[in-house]
Amino acid sequence: MKQLVRLSFLSALLALFSGCTLFDAMNFHSSSSHQRQSRSMQCTLSPASCDYKGQYEPGEARYAELEARRLNKLEIARIQNLNL
Repeated sequence: MKQLVRLSFLSALLALFSGCTLFDAMNFHSSSSHQRQSRSMQCTLSPASCDYKGQYEPGEARYAELEARRLNKLEIARIQNLNL
């Protein structure tokens, strides 16, 4: 019985973190902010799923590279501050 409870709990957590909630399946929340949050969670759990695979517009690739560097530096600084 305990194993069944544990399995149910782990399944519920997995569903919660994968973004596959009952409300999402029924399109209960269709707001753009909810969609952004779901996409953000998906990218957090599986970054490769959010990689852009199409062609960039002129100058966009350079901007994306610079922005990624800037965000990485901010994250490194944030993590270093946590370790102090």
